[in-house]
Amino acid sequence: MKAIFYKKYGFPNVLRLVETEKLTPRDNEVLVKIFATTVHRTDCATIQGIHFFMIIVTGLLTPKKSTLGTELAGKIYVIGKNNYSFKVGDKVFGFDDAGTAAHVQYTAITENKLMIMPLSITYEEAVASIEGSRYAYNFFNKVDLKKGHKFLVNGATGAIGSTAVHLLNYFGANVTGVCATKNIDLVKSMGANRVIDYTTSNLTSDIYKQHYMFDMAGEILFLNVNHYLLEADGFYISSDLGYLWQNLLLPIITPLLKPFKKNTISNAGR
Repeated sequence: MKAIFYKKYGFPNVLRLVETEKLTPRDNEVLVKIFATTVHRTDCATIQGIHFFMIIVTGLLTPKKSTLGTELAGKIYVIGKNNYSFKVGDKVFGFDDAGTAAHVQYTAITENKLMIMPLSITYEEAVASIEGSRYAYNFFNKVDLKKGHKFLVNGATGAIGSTAVHLLNYFGANVTGVCATKNIDLVKSMGANRVIDYTTSNLTSDIYKQHYMFDMAGEILFLNVNHYLLEADGFYISSDLGYLWQNLLLPIITPLLKPFKKNTISNAGR
């Protein structure tokens, strides 16, 4: 089978297309023939080995795994003898942020990382719907979402942000999306009640206070959040570490900052 391999950290030029033997699934795995996969921020960070906390897991000097990919959509090809959820020929899609080695023609994967695909969608549509939906919905599990609540979504056109706008609109929230000029009409079409162009606007002066802020870019200044952007009992949640990795520390120090004691900041993307 064909596979994309890499043996050292770097940029895409370290990737190689190779021929290798088709995998044999273990008893608790299935073999999936992959028809669609993705390349996204997790793959880009993994191949570069840019975060110290990541390379502790992925390998300090060289990668422990030789194949990237976290999302896949395909068809069950072989079933391990302890598998009871699927049959050969089932169309499935799946995700594992620890890695599925999906940049191959066939991959062996445990059944708990897969689901049957809806009949009405294609492989490409299925694989593109996974990661953003998972992380966005994880945000909602951390707040008391009520109809009419005011939400600001910064980074409204990324995988997580666009899913958040869609779902918040579905749940009846009042959504303000933040994006670039070229994406204003797109964000409106996803259901945002209001759209702010971050290239021409100042968030601290151009929006009314929000109950919740979902920051998918990690770029909103924490002090501005508390002073200008949030209701007294509002919450700021980020899926990003922040440009100074500040979102690793703020959940710890926020309770110590008396003026801001009612506001919570969190990194809840994973």
